[in-house]
Amino acid sequence: MNRFPLAGAALMLMAVPAMASPPPIGWQGNMKPAILCDKQEQIKDIFEALRVSEASAAQKYAVYLAQKNAKDEPTCVVSATQGMYGKRAGLGEVTVSGATLKAWALHVLNPVGEGWLLYMEPATPVQDFNRPGWV
Repeated sequence: MNRFPLAGAALMLMAVPAMASPPPIGWQGNMKPAILCDKQEQIKDIFEALRVSEASAAQKYAVYLAQKNAKDEPTCVVSATQGMYGKRAGLGEVTVSGATLKAWALHVLNPVGEGWLLYMEPATPVQDFNRPGWV
């Protein structure tokens, strides 16, 4: 997977495609860069911190970025992902910079491993035929 650190809280919104819901269970393909963590609970923690503020979410993400897993990799990164998307958990809504967003934790599986992706979209779908949300 292509991985790079979060430059700022604004990058958290890179997971915002203009779709009515996450891809269907079993969908295989590429997803734009978003926060990818080892565990669903880490995604939930970052999302709950985002409900407090973007700065709180960036701080929580930084903790997980610094924390190493058994493979000596960060437990959370910002990454473009490719794989099969399965289980999902609705996280609720959050308002960021005046925009209300819906969020889900999506389970992704590929030959490299598995993890959970923070998937967000506008609470009111925006129709933009020039920019599909799924790559």
